[in-house]
Amino acid sequence: MGRGSKIFADLFYTYNNDFIKNKANPIIGDAVKEGITECVVYGPAQSGKTWFQNSLSGCTKVEEYVIGFREINAQQIQGNNPLDKILNLFSQLFPQIKKLTETEKKDLSKLENFSEHELGLIKEYLSKVNVLPKGLLDRFDELGKTHALILYYIPWDVDEKNLDDDVTQALKLIKKHFNTERTSIKWFNKEYIPPGLVKEVIDKKGAEGWNKAEEFVENQAEAYRDALDILMGETDLEFGGITFLSILKSKDLLRDFLNNLIGTVMTAVTSLIVSFAISAIVLTMFGRLIERPTGGAADELIKLKKSWKELSETLRKIIVWKVATRLGVKPDEVRQAIDHITGLKEEEIKSSLQKIEEELEQIRKRLESLERDVELIGSQLKGSKIYKLKDVEDGLFYANVKLVDNCLSIVSETYDEVKVNIVETGKFDEYSKKLIGGLRKGLVVIKGPKGIGKSTLAVYTLWKLLRDEYYGIVRIDKIIDDNDRLRLTNFFRKLQKEVLRILREAHYTLRSIIY
Repeated sequence: MGRGSKIFADLFYTYNNDFIKNKANPIIGDAVKEGITECVVYGPAQSGKTWFQNSLSGCTKVEEYVIGFREINAQQIQGNNPLDKILNLFSQLFPQIKKLTETEKKDLSKLENFSEHELGLIKEYLSKVNVLPKGLLDRFDELGKTHALILYYIPWDVDEKNLDDDVTQALKLIKKHFNTERTSIKWFNKEYIPPGLVKEVIDKKGAEGWNKAEEFVENQAEAYRDALDILMGETDLEFGGITFLSILKSKDLLRDFLNNLIGTVMTAVTSLIVSFAISAIVLTMFGRLIERPTGGAADELIKLKKSWKELSETLRKIIVWKVATRLGVKPDEVRQAIDHITGLKEEEIKSSLQKIEEELEQIRKRLESLERDVELIGSQLKGSKIYKLKDVEDGLFYANVKLVDNCLSIVSETYDEVKVNIVETGKFDEYSKKLIGGLRKGLVVIKGPKGIGKSTLAVYTLWKLLRDEYYGIVRIDKIIDDNDRLRLTNFFRKLQKEVLRILREAHYTLRSIIY
């Protein structure tokens, strides 16, 4: 096979041959000695994993994964009626989505099931990050027990020696125009070369010459930047500081009943319209953009429409995988969602946004009324009080436990406000999980010697539940009489009915607006 035809089979044959010989084969050899014959190829989106896995030998089976992607698996939604199903869907999905935003400090010492060659690739790839998605290394380690793990991509600074002239020129154009923080092609802050993009540049040169090819690359960089800005935030922060769904982000920032319930309405209701992915992506943009000045949201969506049309297939797929990784949904659902949004006519976009703003304002007013009702009933109860998330974090629920630097901490004012972060380790973590499981079933009694940490365990566990899925805590300091108990029971029944009614009406209204 001549060199000219070979580049379309493997654009980076020199690099790949060296990689297989010096890195992949030693990993497979080490694994075979341990009786492991199945392989996993990990890498960024559109990094050439599919071609590479077909070039490996010595593996009885090869699978490929995008680093960091974890699909949410919602169980079959149970419920006696549509409204029950709405609430059950939300209770399943929201905690799982929120977990995708959690990070932990990079600690490669946790990796125990890898050879020296495997660890070398992992350390090199993750060298640009200090934090990782929580549980990523655990998943790596679990795979390492039964698979040879090969982390593969084409480095941004790949050695261009012995590459075809067209490949070298295409690389120069890509590096020239994808050269800023907002246009660089990276995954976990590691820049890489997508072979598909190189192929698209070469094809453009073949059809129209190098001048048109450079114009094509320049336009691609601009479109890639604009699409990422709208779908992912001002910058693509990778996993060091994820820009997530504005709806979910508002739960962490505003900490109150109103925004908790708006998050519930927007996430749960629209999930019934089509797939969760489509609803989530639509609302990611709508929820973030409706805060812009008049017309700003529509302008941004129209810009996305134009950018998406301009983008090459390779760059579209990279963006799709980025969004899919943030939301924990299948890439093909994300693609369907973005295609749906960018397929709307400009007048449809403007009209839909205006109607959604009006509907959200009505929901807001109704929920504010409910909030006032909650405060009123709380002030009238004898011997008991309703506490919300902010109350717990401000130390109103338990005086010496407060939120400090985003960590729940024990604060001792006796010794000039000494702060000790509450950390989930060992038995504390185990008991906290048991307590959550018990509370979901019914009554739990915590028993132990004085000063051992019973109250700290209780407050920390309740705080986690409030952050993830619950509205408030009713603290009973003395036995309430039958009248108060009846009033409290009736109030929460009324509250539940009103929330369900808002969910039902919002479901039909938003459905008619978006679709």
